[in-house]
Amino acid sequence: QFKNSLVDAATFLRMRIPGKGQSTYSKHFKAGVQIENDLVLPVKAKDAEMEAVYCSADGKAGGSTKVLRRFPIVRQWSGEVRFLVADETIDEATFHTHLLTAGTLIGIGRWRPINNGKYGKFMIEKFKWEKIELPV
Repeated sequence: QFKNSLVDAATFLRMRIPGKGQSTYSKHFKAGVQIENDLVLPVKAKDAEMEAVYCSADGKAGGSTKVLRRFPIVRQWSGEVRFLVADETIDEATFHTHLLTAGTLIGIGRWRPINNGKYGKFMIEKFKWEKIELPV
């Protein structure tokens, strides 16, 4: 979800790469960024608050048959997500801008801001950029 949020932020922002004409960062975030760890929440699905929503039975928007589905809601959470930025086109400032946009305007999960929802926003409490030289 965090990777998808970053890719959506790059598509949304359409920031141009300096010296590359009309090229944007979208494909660089898609191919050149990976998540190194899973963010495991301390809440089990069976213990979470649930929200019942009528959804399309086939999972596609606009379907004629609706079914009641229950989705867990975690109102507060925190954790550490480590990103591996392998594409040197993406520098620290560019990554940070896209990550902030992902947290405030795109979000993660169901009914996130980019889908006109109110869930899934996240804030960056600590940001650390560390350059690692890979062996040749």
